[in-house]
Amino acid sequence: MPNPSWIWDERLGGTWPGARREPCARDREGNAHCWGNFGVMIEAVRAAKRVIVLAEKIVDAEVIASDPNRTAVPGFLVNAVVECRYGAHPSPVQGCYKRDDAFFRQYHEQTRGKANSEAWLQRWVHSVADRTAYMNQLGGCRVEDLSVKLHAYAAQTDFGY
Repeated sequence: MPNPSWIWDERLGGTWPGARREPCARDREGNAHCWGNFGVMIEAVRAAKRVIVLAEKIVDAEVIASDPNRTAVPGFLVNAVVECRYGAHPSPVQGCYKRDDAFFRQYHEQTRGKANSEAWLQRWVHSVADRTAYMNQLGGCRVEDLSVKLHAYAAQTDFGY
């Protein structure tokens, strides 16, 4: 069963699964700041033949270099970087949006049996023209509800010698 967070990206010429628990920021070389639950992300990146990363935001390399301990995905392992807001939906991205529990429930309810699974895939994967159409299908109110309302920033760290 395909991952429900697939996206269409014309620059890459196809549909690509959105990785779970993605970091919020990457630089253009693919170096990624990671926080939250990694799951098996690091192992998957190292085992993959090609790595296409999703970022909530592409930032300057200086931002990534400013906190080297958070750079869990080094750019030399990355083939392409795609900036894609809500790219890990329905999974959460810490500091950006919460897990879409309703989407997961609906997925489990609507994919019981082959015919139901095919209908779900048609609605959420095959008939979605692009990322904008996917987000429109989710609905603005739902997307707003998932957004982080109260940010909790970490303390500034001194990496001096």
